[in-house]
Amino acid sequence: LGWCATAAEETAKSAMATAMLRHRSTSWCLLLLSGVASGFVVLPIAWSSSSASSVGARRQPLRSVETEASEGGDAPELIVTSAEPPAPAAADDAAVRYAFGVNLAMKFGEVRRLFSDEEIPTIVEGMAAYLTGTVDAPDVLLRENAAAINQMLQDRTLAAIEAEKVVGAAYAAEASKRPGAKVTASGLIYEEVKEGGGPSPTAGSTVSCHYVGTLVDGTVFDSSRDRGEPAKFALKQVIAGWQEALLMMSEGGIAKLTIPSDLAYGDMGSGERIPGGATICFEVELVKVLTGGVGGLIIP
Repeated sequence: LGWCATAAEETAKSAMATAMLRHRSTSWCLLLLSGVASGFVVLPIAWSSSSASSVGARRQPLRSVETEASEGGDAPELIVTSAEPPAPAAADDAAVRYAFGVNLAMKFGEVRRLFSDEEIPTIVEGMAAYLTGTVDAPDVLLRENAAAINQMLQDRTLAAIEAEKVVGAAYAAEASKRPGAKVTASGLIYEEVKEGGGPSPTAGSTVSCHYVGTLVDGTVFDSSRDRGEPAKFALKQVIAGWQEALLMMSEGGIAKLTIPSDLAYGDMGSGERIPGGATICFEVELVKVLTGGVGGLIIP
């Protein structure tokens, strides 16, 4: 994404880099800004490889069956192509366009956290103005507002993170009062649901676990039980809260974990499902200690 070498644009570029470092979830907007400054808009849509190849195939010149045969090759399967774009569907075209709009909006999931329902229509209005060509000089508009946009995103992102931490701290305070809850020095809250009877893992172990992960409001963001098979991983590969908790468990045991953000995904969060600063909860079953455990027979 090439920026012109002007002082104003270099300043905007620096501001955008700072905001990206502050929180990666805003990078979609920063890509959009830098793209428009170069004369185009970046839409972060993940097109499948199959879609890409089919588009590419339509653009390739076709060789005739006769030409292939005359060169000694097998006659290829006939492919019907057209230089003209396909005619739009009549009955369900509006529904398809609506679904496509939902697909685009899903790429900007962070908007839901940073802006209120009352503010979002103005953002959509700006997108519609650009897409319909009714906005005058979009590159100038964005250059003039780049610093303000990035400052707004940075301020709102930091505020959202702090708000998540406040909610998480309140939840953890209540969780720590539940009967049998143990609060470790790191801040992890450990509640034993079922005592295990097998070996315990070590820091170098590989284990097999079933788990259900939720936000403090009960929203499930990941579940091995939904997938129907336990996850296998080395302790050193998982977040700090999991590492600490698994060392407190033995094979066959089940525990509930309340993990503050600094033992989980920190201020960055994880994708759209776990916001920055979030306290997260797990119910974990240590199904099997696969390697490196103590207190029983371990599979090498």
